[in-house]
Amino acid sequence: MMKWYRILSLIGFIFVLNILWEISTSFLYVYAPDFSFSQHVLMSSLASLGLIITFLLAVSLGHRNLKWIDKPSAMDYLAIIAAGMLTSWKIEMYALDAGSWFYTPLMPTIFGLGLVPLIQLFIITIISLIIIRKLNPSLLQ
Repeated sequence: MMKWYRILSLIGFIFVLNILWEISTSFLYVYAPDFSFSQHVLMSSLASLGLIITFLLAVSLGHRNLKWIDKPSAMDYLAIIAAGMLTSWKIEMYALDAGSWFYTPLMPTIFGLGLVPLIQLFIITIISLIIIRKLNPSLLQ
């Protein structure tokens, strides 16, 4: 039987890591004046949380269960990386075109897109999986 508090712990780690990521990388962005810094951090963290949960659910659907979280395979990690990069690429393209934010000269870019946001979703997902396994060795027992 699945212990939901462990799944909620994973979701909590993802959310906290997103907030920390957004705060620690904020110097790489110039935000549109429509939102305060705290509004941007909260909205970005919630959006990232939703996307990462979607990635985890998609991999779980492929496995037809959540047990893969205990021991992700190389293919699971590749799926998370691919989904994270593709999703981040689309979000960055849209946000830059819409003027939601701009990069400071400190942002490393690749093909005009910030490298930091391109890796954010999959890095946070993988770190969260590692942390939750270390703290809860058997997530679903």
